[in-house]
Formats: sequence, C-alpha cells, structure tokens
Amino acid sequence: MSAIHALADPFGEAPELRYDLCEMRGVVPVPVVKNVRRVSITPLPVYRTME
Repeated sequence: MSAIHALADPFGEAPELRYDLCEMRGVVPVPVVKNVRRVSITPLPVYRTME
C-alpha cells in the first residue's frame, strides 16, 4: 500500500477510505492501482482475521 485517502462525506458521515496499491520491485514501490475501495481488496489468507 502506498497511500490511503479519506474522502469526506457531504452529509457529515464517516469519510470513505480509498487506497493506492503498489508492488515492490527491489526497494522501489511501483503503483499498480489507485483509488481502490476496501470492498475491492481481498486479503491474503495469512492476514485474514478470525471472526
């Protein structure tokens, strides 16, 4: 992840979070996708929380 954006809601609700995702090529982060919603991200099995 290279950035997190909080977009204000015009009606005073909680801000919507959007993410910019990157992949590492050596020590250089290279942007892959920008402005992604959380529901569009699937975590790897090792990072999923037990609910």
